[in-house]
Amino acid sequence: MQSNGTRTSARLLGVGLVLLAAAVAAVVVLGPLVFGVLRYRTSATSMNQIIGGDAAALIVVAPVTVAVGVLAIRRHPAAPVLALAPSIFVL
Repeated sequence: MQSNGTRTSARLLGVGLVLLAAAVAAVVVLGPLVFGVLRYRTSATSMNQIIGGDAAALIVVAPVTVAVGVLAIRRHPAAPVLALAPSIFVL
């Protein structure tokens, strides 16, 4: 049986991952892909790369981060290892 501290840390990891997904999605929505509130002074080619990265973040990274967060809340043993991928992405 798991201790209360283990349950709390798993829940904190899960909530943190869901918040990370929300932050990634918010930055993408505010960026040049959707609203264009965030503006970058760069060439057109670089802007295309930034937009592509934003699309990948919105389509792949944010949903995967939410899924791993749900796994962590459910105390799945693989969740801490799977949480490394979205965490490294946002660096």
